[in-house]
Amino acid sequence: MSPSQWLRDSISSIDSFCWRQSHFAAPVQYSIPTSKWNRYEPLRRKWKLEEKRDFARLIPGDARTYNYSEEKPYLEMYASSLYCITKKKGGWDCLRHYEILLAGCVPYFFDIGNMPRHSMVHFPHHLIRLLMQLPGVPSEDVLAARLSRNANVAIDRAVFPHGEYASLRADMLSFVESHLLCSHRASDLYGLKPRVFVHSQATIEKPVDYLRDLLLVGFLELGHSVYTTFNASYIFEDFDVSSLDAPWGVSYGRGFLYEQAVPSTYRHLYTFWARGDPPPKEPFSYIKTTYNNKPYPIETFFDKPVDTIVDGNDIWGAHPEPVDAAAWYRRELSDCHRLSKPAQVVLGILNSGVLWNCEAAPGSHLCPSLHDAARIWKYGLQMTEELGMQTQGWRSPSGTELLLDIEDYLRTPHYFPDFVEKFLILATNSRQLMEWYRQVAEQTSDAPGTKGPAEVPITRG
Repeated sequence: MSPSQWLRDSISSIDSFCWRQSHFAAPVQYSIPTSKWNRYEPLRRKWKLEEKRDFARLIPGDARTYNYSEEKPYLEMYASSLYCITKKKGGWDCLRHYEILLAGCVPYFFDIGNMPRHSMVHFPHHLIRLLMQLPGVPSEDVLAARLSRNANVAIDRAVFPHGEYASLRADMLSFVESHLLCSHRASDLYGLKPRVFVHSQATIEKPVDYLRDLLLVGFLELGHSVYTTFNASYIFEDFDVSSLDAPWGVSYGRGFLYEQAVPSTYRHLYTFWARGDPPPKEPFSYIKTTYNNKPYPIETFFDKPVDTIVDGNDIWGAHPEPVDAAAWYRRELSDCHRLSKPAQVVLGILNSGVLWNCEAAPGSHLCPSLHDAARIWKYGLQMTEELGMQTQGWRSPSGTELLLDIEDYLRTPHYFPDFVEKFLILATNSRQLMEWYRQVAEQTSDAPGTKGPAEVPITRG
């Protein structure tokens, strides 16, 4: 394929990204290990409602309240409260929501009404919203204002209906037990074979990926034989946390929820597969997953088609699409097919697998022309300017400056010593600017005046 054809196909793919996502990507989400749900069942019954705090001490975003290094005291803090504050983090789907539910607390979920329809589809949205709207419970605006002033946050117990709260909370926990355990959500991956090969990146410093590892727990709970290209021994109950040493040091996220989550009796179902080992016995499902907001691996083992691609990255992370007919699951699904054309293009650019490939492997067969890749960024920046005019009535000076940088780069011969370095700088700057516009894009309408980002610093090579 000639670079010009590659460019045309890439632009076409970007233009149709939101349509393809709405038609072909299926939702997937975090979950709770069954063994931990059972282990902490007494904790969910430990305090009477009258004895509980109104709101948990931990406030997301307030580092002064993050004082927990062990899982049980952390969950006890939540379990001793009627409501536990949570909100969108790197994505709508956040491990904190599930830790709160595991402890038996009601999530007070800021902006839950703005969540995209296809994110966290197996979540007790309706019940949580009813619980947040009970008499005596402060509204989101009132609670946010109190938190911003470091004022006391409290429920008006004089009008608070304890009985209705208890009934709705029981329904919420029943929903969790029926829908949000790891085995339930692992079964979302359609057509799994008895053996599952999970191909993902990992580093010694941070081997963990929340969604991937909770899916592993679910596969094992369902009785699948699981093979992984990374060592996931930390998910088993007999894993010795005290043996952790540099460079890993401390478990990522303190190991809450995912660590020591599978009974050791399941170890016979698990194999840490190393390069050069024979493949699993057929039939087996070949799954590739993203890792730590990076794309899924490019290489493929065994000369076998990939059956499933799982994208567990945060909203701002890499979101490459399957290159063949593999099933496609995404943790963060937006409703971007309903947005304006400039907004769709901005999101298509930020989710473009070809641009991620060009940044990861510039000059390889996956990115045959850095000049053409720069032209894709040019197209994205032009759409960003249109989005700025549409929503704010002005164009970003940073965007105009980047377009000039790209024009200069397009005049740079490919044999210049800094040819690749200059591309990576302009790609980084373009992505940074467009990430600032992501939230604007996801909330865009035909009416001008949407508040957008201010100025974005540009890195110079």
